[in-house]
Amino acid sequence: MANLCSNYITFSGDVQNCKKFINAIKALKRKSDKLNEGVYPFGKTDLHCLFDIEIDSIECYSFCFMTKWSPANDSLQYLSSKYNVVIENEYEELGCNVFGKFSCEGDYVLDEFLGDADFNKYTEDEETGVYMLNGVGYDCLSDLLADLLNEKINAA
Repeated sequence: MANLCSNYITFSGDVQNCKKFINAIKALKRKSDKLNEGVYPFGKTDLHCLFDIEIDSIECYSFCFMTKWSPANDSLQYLSSKYNVVIENEYEELGCNVFGKFSCEGDYVLDEFLGDADFNKYTEDEETGVYMLNGVGYDCLSDLLADLLNEKINAA
């Protein structure tokens, strides 16, 4: 069974382009729900398959979905170009040490992510379940990794 990668999407752009993009995501969700399986954006099987699409907050220009093993950045870049919107993806699949931020606008792409060495920078107190990074304790691993990623981005 595949490890699941969570993709948390926000997008922006011209209102009309955003409405078209929203309608496309809703159509993908309807198709996925009907088939009870993942869907490829517009049948493009060379892109990541999207499933478990959640669009409760799409009016806020955000939604989420799952992919297998890695983020759907290829699909998002395709959708960004097709609908002329800026897309940002915060993704994580902690079983495979995948954690990062991806953004695209047309052909412009930026993907910042943690590498294996970054995942070795923190420790976990197994008795308390607290994660430690630079002397700071975290109850939530995702919060620690977000701070670590922001540190890495700001140092670049």
